[in-house]
Amino acid sequence: MAAHDSSATVAPQTVGDRTWPVGTALLLATLIAGVLDLGYAIVVSAFRGYAPMLICQSVASGLLGKATYEGGLATAALGVALHFSMMAVIVVTYYLLSRRLTQLVRQPFLWGPLYGVVVFCVMNYVVVPLSAIGHTFQRTPLLFIGEMFSHVVFVGLTIAWFVSRARQAGTSA
Repeated sequence: MAAHDSSATVAPQTVGDRTWPVGTALLLATLIAGVLDLGYAIVVSAFRGYAPMLICQSVASGLLGKATYEGGLATAALGVALHFSMMAVIVVTYYLLSRRLTQLVRQPFLWGPLYGVVVFCVMNYVVVPLSAIGHTFQRTPLLFIGEMFSHVVFVGLTIAWFVSRARQAGTSA
């Protein structure tokens, strides 16, 4: 009779136990945070009477300015591509920071929301004013709170959680 091998790996019991290769974790973080962030903007804007295409075009307006609104589906698609490209940069930035500041992966539920606040501030008070738009947007207090919540939960927390689940090369699942 063979001895029981106690070194055999056990499959993760929950999603919270699961790890992914770094590339997979970063891709998932980009896609999920990107969909949640853009989805939030589309839903909230729909309640305010704005069509989804207009929201996607508004992302492209950072590159094209007001001409984006004359570009139809093409500039809306450009806006979606730009949105996910920026989200990928935001995800990779957190990942690279986490390689030096390991508490970012050890405490994702603390650092992720804080990263979401940083992302919100950088995007709204640095990137947008320096873009072809040239200014930040006026928001009601309710919209500000909603957008901040979106960045804290949908962007920062999502990114931090997926980065915390990234498995380094040479480690087992």
